[in-house]
Amino acid sequence: MSKRLVAQAEKTLQRRIAEHPRDAGTWRRLADTQRMLGRFADARESYRRSLALAQDAAADWAYSVLASAALPAPPTGERAVPFAQLADFLSLSEQQQLWATTLAGNYRPAKVGRDTLDSSRREAATAKPPTRRAIRRWFVPKLRAALPAALARLAADSRGLRPEDAQGYGVELNVTAHHAGGYYICHTDNGDSTPVQAGRRISYVYYFHREPRRFTGGDLLLYDTDYEAQDWAMRAYSRLLPTDNMLVLFPSDSYHEITKVAPADGETLPFGDGRFTVNGWIHATKLAPRPAAHAGSPGAPRPPNE
Repeated sequence: MSKRLVAQAEKTLQRRIAEHPRDAGTWRRLADTQRMLGRFADARESYRRSLALAQDAAADWAYSVLASAALPAPPTGERAVPFAQLADFLSLSEQQQLWATTLAGNYRPAKVGRDTLDSSRREAATAKPPTRRAIRRWFVPKLRAALPAALARLAADSRGLRPEDAQGYGVELNVTAHHAGGYYICHTDNGDSTPVQAGRRISYVYYFHREPRRFTGGDLLLYDTDYEAQDWAMRAYSRLLPTDNMLVLFPSDSYHEITKVAPADGETLPFGDGRFTVNGWIHATKLAPRPAAHAGSPGAPRPPNE
């Protein structure tokens, strides 16, 4: 459902509430639409109004997710994807270092699944190994330091990872650029295409872009997911806007997508004005390096945690 249609649905629900202010179901649906628009403060208030009128485990869970409060026991069936957000993640000098490395790097088209190019599913560019290694050296220790608080926030949805063991977990790291037309359809990060992908537990995304932001779109949609059935809902999702210097973490088996990026003004989006992320995945065990490709052997595997 497009953002425009969700906004129209919100207006309709507000009119219904004006006529029936004690209808818990309408308050719940209004909260869902506000969550889908990325207006979390409004959604929290609407969930609160709904819960004051009728108990609803899924609504209580969604309220807790958006309130950054202690999460209750997860309800069964489809539920809002839990996430942790850490604002102002990097210092100014670290941001400057990241930008210098990113803009000087080389990139290639992003792939899906088993190293496949498929523009019907994904349009993006990822940094080549030298750029990733240069950033990894100092970014991963920073990530590990923040991981205990994020895992505590995710609670039962930390996928068996414990805050006290953060230093022992494996980390994959990519640097990804989305420019005009860039997107990624709904997917999970731990499909069984490869053993490395299947081992992913927690996904992380660090956003950085120039201010003022010169693009629209690139929102992260976290679709309500039924983890037991490994299914997802088109009915509702949480919209997280790309926010400069923000780190977001969520379970890798959650269904999510990236909405299409477009220039905010005009028809072009220069490379440095796009949506950039340092993104990757946390594993329960450290990843063993694979043999590097030899000259003349383009098919040799790359280390998964480069």
